[in-house]
Amino acid sequence: MLSQLKLWQRNVFIILIMFIYTYLGYSTNTDSYFAGIIWPSIGIALGLYFMFGKKALLSIFTGIFIATLIARVFLLQEELYIAFGISLFLSLINIIEVYLFKFLMDKSNALGRIDYSSGVYFYFFMLIVSVVGAILSVTTLGLFYDFNNYFSILFSWAVGEFTGMAIFGTIILILFFFDDIKPTRNKTISGIVFTFLFVATCILQFSNLVPIYTYANYGFVFIVFFFIAAFVFTYRMILVISSIFLFSYQLLYLDTLADNVTASLYSLNIFLFTFTYIAIITRLILYTLQTNNEKLTRANQKMDRLIDSTNKLFRIKDIEINSERDNIKYIKEIFQIALSLYDSYDAASCYIQINDAPIFIDAKGYDIDELNNFEFDNASFQWAMNEPQHIVNAERELKIHLGSSYEEYSKVIPYIKESIRFGVYIDDNFSGGMSFDNFATGSKKFTKLDFDNFNSFQRLMNSFYEINYLNTRNLNFKNDIVLSLIKTLELYDQYTSGHSEEVAAISREIAIKMDLSEKEIYDIYWAGVVHDIGKVGISSSIINKDGKLSQDEYETIKEHPIFGANILKQSEDLVEISDIVKHHHEWWNGNGYPNELSKENIPLGSQILCVADAVSAMSGARKYSNTKATDAIIDELSLYAGVQFNPKIAMIMIELLKDGILDRIKKS
Repeated sequence: MLSQLKLWQRNVFIILIMFIYTYLGYSTNTDSYFAGIIWPSIGIALGLYFMFGKKALLSIFTGIFIATLIARVFLLQEELYIAFGISLFLSLINIIEVYLFKFLMDKSNALGRIDYSSGVYFYFFMLIVSVVGAILSVTTLGLFYDFNNYFSILFSWAVGEFTGMAIFGTIILILFFFDDIKPTRNKTISGIVFTFLFVATCILQFSNLVPIYTYANYGFVFIVFFFIAAFVFTYRMILVISSIFLFSYQLLYLDTLADNVTASLYSLNIFLFTFTYIAIITRLILYTLQTNNEKLTRANQKMDRLIDSTNKLFRIKDIEINSERDNIKYIKEIFQIALSLYDSYDAASCYIQINDAPIFIDAKGYDIDELNNFEFDNASFQWAMNEPQHIVNAERELKIHLGSSYEEYSKVIPYIKESIRFGVYIDDNFSGGMSFDNFATGSKKFTKLDFDNFNSFQRLMNSFYEINYLNTRNLNFKNDIVLSLIKTLELYDQYTSGHSEEVAAISREIAIKMDLSEKEIYDIYWAGVVHDIGKVGISSSIINKDGKLSQDEYETIKEHPIFGANILKQSEDLVEISDIVKHHHEWWNGNGYPNELSKENIPLGSQILCVADAVSAMSGARKYSNTKATDAIIDELSLYAGVQFNPKIAMIMIELLKDGILDRIKKS
């Protein structure tokens, strides 16, 4: 709301709000030396500085200075020249404090997230700033007054500043970075009613209008309001009622006290701190639950999209490309799969090359007829690319290809700030292409991961295209399909590139050594290829985490064999190997997952995959483990034979290792 105000209006508002909260702080003082038991304006100043940056500093300073000057003249009865000097120094110190806090938070990189570590930083820096501000402020007062209780005043001042930052600074910063509920008409009306009731309650309990309904007797009622604010509203309402609570007891309650004003103030500020943080923590818990639910929903949607895309990939193998019509049908199918897999674009289009001219056949966010109305410079059309390219200045390329017709084009097509483009090839001959674009008016932006995804997808697409064109109906067809799919899926785990193919190759060698049937060897090989496909159901932040996983993260990782099995069950071609994939992390002694199977209860293929997976992991360098030499791998297999591994399979693997299987596989 404040961002929509004109600059002078916003500055006036900032000056006014800083004046009110600063003067309120002075109203809690009990001697002429320190500002007050609570100093809310410093928390408000922190929030405003984060919201508006350096442009707000002058207004913050002005509001604090005016309030401080008036308060010290009229409340503390200081002479004007003394009040002016103190006000000037204290206002500057407040500006130094907010700048220091922002500097520390920026250096810690703790902004924009809600977790334990950022919370520690948050309050530790508040403590530092409070102490620094107290030292500077009390030292400044020492220039004007001679007092012996320096450390007592210092402590009171630091406590007041920390309380103000902890209550009001926390709420505003959380509100600024994590405003999880958008205001609606119904919410606004209910918020007004709720605020009215809270004000009425404050008047009733903090005044002596009805002696029986005092804060001392019914103070617990306030916690109900703070709970309601957390559950029904958002941080904005918590800020509102915290401010009303502060205003109410200082405007109403203090006048009813004959003595022990300081003790009462400390007590009420403790209650305010407690109420506020109960509400904040409750709101954070609800926010976390809401966020996790949204993540789970997105993960399920992602899983559904992947399953659907996987089924489509295997279905299009039946499309025979014998004509131009087949060609168009095929590319459109591939294009639709790409649209369902990725969402980091504003618009997309695909075309085929006919007589050296691009003909657009499908699009999202564009009108095909409009695209085909323009004649591109076909001789240098830049979508004919062997590999995907990230075109940063896409609009310049379009000007080249469209020439004089660009002006007309720009009237109907939004300005493109970037594109990822790639071509479709058959027998090394260019056949068509696709473009995924982001508009200058949009907020989306391609990342390196997006580029890697499209790169992998192009390889997948061209593999399908070539194989279908050649009408290949053998094992090589499925090989290229699944391997290309795995290449795409391995982008989720940057440290397992080539791992799936390696596990598959090792598993096949073990199966051959065990004299298994061709069908069993075939199934075990393909189970090795897709054994980690379930990792797409796990957050990439967990898959690629630096360092050791937490217990919760490890429990999440343990679900990937189940996810993988569920994906494979959706395809008629792969359902037979789903159980092998599901149980490839079971241990011989029953301590594995997901079902804690043991010995012969574990599918034979899973037993083989368990050994092959471990050997591949030990022989390849990863962030969380070091590469082991062959002798070390043999020692590890011997140690865990009968524990993690089937002893018989472990011995076969040892023989293969001594025979140089790893060198042969890694060279192939």
